[in-house]
Amino acid sequence: MSAIDTALQVIEWAANQEVLGVLPQGDLSGIEKLEHPSAKLVQTLQQLSIVTAAKLRWSMPPLGDRCPISLDNIIMAAALGTANPQLARVLLKAVSASSCSADWVVRYGLITPALPFLKDEIADDCRLLSPLTTVLNRPIAGQESQAVNLALQLLKSQAAKLSLTLHLAKPTVDIKVRDWRTELLERLRLGESAFVLDVYEAAMIYHQQEVINQVRIAYSVISDRQTSFNEENLRDALSIANWWQPLWAIERADVNQLRQRRHLSYAYREGIKLFNLSQKMLGGV
Repeated sequence: MSAIDTALQVIEWAANQEVLGVLPQGDLSGIEKLEHPSAKLVQTLQQLSIVTAAKLRWSMPPLGDRCPISLDNIIMAAALGTANPQLARVLLKAVSASSCSADWVVRYGLITPALPFLKDEIADDCRLLSPLTTVLNRPIAGQESQAVNLALQLLKSQAAKLSLTLHLAKPTVDIKVRDWRTELLERLRLGESAFVLDVYEAAMIYHQQEVINQVRIAYSVISDRQTSFNEENLRDALSIANWWQPLWAIERADVNQLRQRRHLSYAYREGIKLFNLSQKMLGGV
């Protein structure tokens, strides 16, 4: 198997809407040929762009940007497919940063399914090269402001705004991802409070049962002295509680904004109650 074959397998795997199995791996012989990929490899990369845009509910070309997909993304695919972490990091350093929306889509499509299989340092290298991943998954430390700026840019597009709303509204069990979403919503709250309310309203429309179940479990952990001694459970519970902070802040500033949201329903009060309990426990609000 050559580097071309490895890159092709990784791209095909990522483009599969029903991703099954582990991240494909292969060798990187003939790596110099990645500079002149076959028509099939280029076509598969374009297909990944189309599939990922569809998942994001974005039209083509992404955000109306007609710039071509960079062939650097093939190098990224090869890096993801090698079992050699040192070589993977070397290859990723050869991938150029991009402000092209098509590259954002392709890199997000490549990296998202691969993240669970990557070592932390390689995953962070990938995040640095994938602006969309920093928003929809999480940024690495020190890159939060860049991710917030990109989120603000996405809000200018109705399709991207809807996609971001639905994505942020879906509950996650990953504490680091949840904590990033909380930070993002809190940073957006002052200038984009309507969007922040859109996210909470969407959460209650599409995921209310899961959201409230998380709240109730977190409440039982925080309020029970014995279970709160479990550091992992307590950290998760406090993360869930903190997710409600931006909504708590909006309600405190102007409760009428929430009353106008017919689909938010009064169930959101359970989340506010959880946040208040967590702050009381920590000696805050």
